[in-house]
Amino acid sequence: MVRKALIDTSVLIALHKVDLIEKLSILWTEIKIPNGVKVEFTRKGKASIMRKLLRKFFELCKVSDEFSVEWLIKEGLGHGEAEVIVQARETGVKEVIIDEIRARKYAGYHGLNVIGSIGILRELKKVGIISDVSMIVDKLRKGGVRLPPNWKV
Repeated sequence: MVRKALIDTSVLIALHKVDLIEKLSILWTEIKIPNGVKVEFTRKGKASIMRKLLRKFFELCKVSDEFSVEWLIKEGLGHGEAEVIVQARETGVKEVIIDEIRARKYAGYHGLNVIGSIGILRELKKVGIISDVSMIVDKLRKGGVRLPPNWKV
């Protein structure tokens, strides 16, 4: 089964903190990273990690509809989140990987299927890659990753 998605910066950072970022290749056949996400991720001091990801599994993509990106940013979304949603619409990819609640809602309005860090952890548990989702979520929170406290694991 072919499974494609676009991913946002916050999820990349979260999965990197728990050494699971490369396990995404088990769940998806293709993951695209919008240029805005690449810029955000590398700005956080992770340029060498991004180069490695782009060589191995991820594909860099550029948004054409900058007007829609700017509109979503004015609506309160981050640049990377806005590019993920717009790029998904442009390419016909139906799944986006986003944690931020407001961006998840906008993605849903656009008919996109949304999964976040916790959903990925649940899927990795189902396929036997990890055994304890709550332990990893605790590690993420202790590491400074902002996840809503009421998210169920």
